[in-house]
Amino acid sequence: MQAPAPAKAIAKGRATFATLAHVVVSKFDHHLPLYRQAEMMAAQGVELDRSTLAGWTGQAAALLDPIVSRIRDEGLKAGKIHTDDTPVPVLAPGRGKTAQGRLWVYAVDDRGCGAATPPLVWYRFTPDRSGVHPQRELTGFSGHLQADAYAGYKKLFGTGRGSRRPTTLADARTHERWPKHVAPTPSSGPAISLLRESSVERDQGRSCWLSTSKFNQRYQAPNQTSVRSASSSASSTSTPR
Repeated sequence: MQAPAPAKAIAKGRATFATLAHVVVSKFDHHLPLYRQAEMMAAQGVELDRSTLAGWTGQAAALLDPIVSRIRDEGLKAGKIHTDDTPVPVLAPGRGKTAQGRLWVYAVDDRGCGAATPPLVWYRFTPDRSGVHPQRELTGFSGHLQADAYAGYKKLFGTGRGSRRPTTLADARTHERWPKHVAPTPSSGPAISLLRESSVERDQGRSCWLSTSKFNQRYQAPNQTSVRSASSSASSTSTPR
């Protein structure tokens, strides 16, 4: 009788799950390139080619893919997703220079609005910035999309996408990401109301800022010190020793 062999991280491979985790965390979290990891291992008497470590990294990505897919599935159920992208240099052998890929982030985090659901985030690499990539990644999502004004998102804002409601854009202007649907709290109500009004006034070609007196008149609750008087009092109060 012989006990079954333990599951291998890589079929017919020698790397254990712990080894793969060490290589991946060292590369992506500790920013140690594979060639440097190979040198460090060689200094400890472990000879491993960089190509072997690269292969292990790819195998680790394949093992983690079901977890990433599950995170995405849960994220698409959320009422709001924030997305953005950043350029990433990619090796392009034969071109004499690097190509420019894109790394897209999709995040769900409403803790600042009092949500009890845990935050989550997933990433997707693409070789270019074509709008088809976020459109494909967000297939089935029907909530609020918090993003910039990139034209590639426009096709997401149609009708009939999902059973709840069509995807809507949460104030998507370049570098402006204030969601219009956030429910105000007693402390944030005046600020949110001001942001909403300033957004409407800006859309109508008017000034997007309210004066201090106008803010106090519209949003200050009774028995509260006005913004101007509060700031004046703070400046005139001596600093305690």
